Amino acid sequence: DANQDGKISKDEFLVYILGDEELTFSGDFQNEGRSAELSATLRALGGSFGPPASPRIPEGVPQRRSTASRATTPSGEGMVGVVLTALKTHGTSSAEVAQAACMTLWNVAYSDKDGAREKIVQSGGVSALVRVMRRHATVVPIQEAGCGVLWALSHSGSASRASVSREGGLDVAVAVLTRGAPTPTLLESACATLGNLALEPAQKQTLKRLGATQLVERAMQSFPGDGDLQAAGCMSLNNLM
Repeated sequence: DANQDGKISKDEFLVYILGDEELTFSGDFQNEGRSAELSATLRALGGSFGPPASPRIPEGVPQRRSTASRATTPSGEGMVGVVLTALKTHGTSSAEVAQAACMTLWNVAYSDKDGAREKIVQSGGVSALVRVMRRHATVVPIQEAGCGVLWALSHSGSASRASVSREGGLDVAVAVLTRGAPTPTLLESACATLGNLALEPAQKQTLKRLGATQLVERAMQSFPGDGDLQAAGCMSLNNLM
């Protein structure tokens, strides 16, 4: 069984990958039925790997206000437009805005409410995200949230994966692994993004030329006790073969 924090031990992970038993995930993976989807994906170890929800709201960003007095709640599509405008306008100059916007996009891309992922791609969201991640390359929360968005978008089919790769998402994910990272969450998101992108033959060849296999292996070795990172890394290595 999974631990209360949603992690699995190394032994449990190995048993699960070998197919001897089925694990029940808790925590983030249980949100809206994601446990079953993740379980099936990991068992196959060859398909697109879906992202977890953003684990937190950045310090200084208020929790959502009560909607009791509102007639309706903003749709995912409308929210995407507003947040992307903030990201494009202020994201490169303000780390605070960049972090808050990226966290929000991570959550809305995870839920994919009202086709939010497609809206992000069609509205130039990948390019805006990449610019911000390059500008704030040393700010870990921005990198974590940005890679979380890329992970979600790369889980949404060939057209979305093509946009992520073409507009720089592949390059920034590789850059994260090249630099190394102080948190397993960031490495997990970067590995999973590359694993999803590797489902496309052209992107797979590009990643292999860039040494993605070795980068994923190094990331896994950085936090051998983190089950989520190990799962994402194994999926990525499988897709890079």
